[in-house]
Amino acid sequence: IERNEFVLHYQPQIDLASGTVTGVEALVRWQHPERGLIFPDDFIGRAEELGLIDDLGWLVMDRALDEVKQFANKNQVVPRLALNASVQSLLDLKFPDRFTSLLRKHDIPVDGVILEITESGLINELSHTLDVLTRLRMKSVHLSIDDFGTGYAMMQQLVNIPATELKIDRNFVKNMHVNSSDRIMAEKSIEIGHELGMKVIAEGVETEQQLELLRRVGCDSAQGYLYSRPLPPNELVRWLGEYHARMDR
Repeated sequence: IERNEFVLHYQPQIDLASGTVTGVEALVRWQHPERGLIFPDDFIGRAEELGLIDDLGWLVMDRALDEVKQFANKNQVVPRLALNASVQSLLDLKFPDRFTSLLRKHDIPVDGVILEITESGLINELSHTLDVLTRLRMKSVHLSIDDFGTGYAMMQQLVNIPATELKIDRNFVKNMHVNSSDRIMAEKSIEIGHELGMKVIAEGVETEQQLELLRRVGCDSAQGYLYSRPLPPNELVRWLGEYHARMDR
């Protein structure tokens, strides 16, 4: 963190009805001077153990808000930025004010971002984070429940969480076209999300079969390798240009 070795890659999020790029998710990577690019699974847990996850989170948010404007389309519309928020950060009652202050610093409108919080993290700390989540929604910050469907107690708590989006876990998407149980989980997650007034996005979409099934059951958006892997900013700018050109044909 002190040597500024963390970089961001971004994965586009696609609206399934129109095919347009509506958002990008910021994903942190460690550009290690000796080991090369290290992925989050190999350092997030350690950052949490060392009490550094909050520092890392603010570094990521500040950098992403600074970089996202370069992804604007030809009409200068900037895609919505999805940021992963640590549950540890959401234990701080000052988080909503500090976050909206950061948005003002970068001149990003509040509806131009969405905070993603993992389902398991929410359940483990719901009684402590609900106040902060409510304050964020009072400031019109959008909230997404990431990895939805992997927890055990979420269903009974879902109505208490002021989320605006559900994100279907990639493990259900992966086999939904060949496994009826996974397909039912994905389909019911979409139904529940829509009944509660939320948008639903599927992650980990890799095949046309998965995409067509998600369209058929009414999923709103998708991200995954079928469209693009997470890319560094300069590569995403090039990808967006090529994608928009194909869409305009």
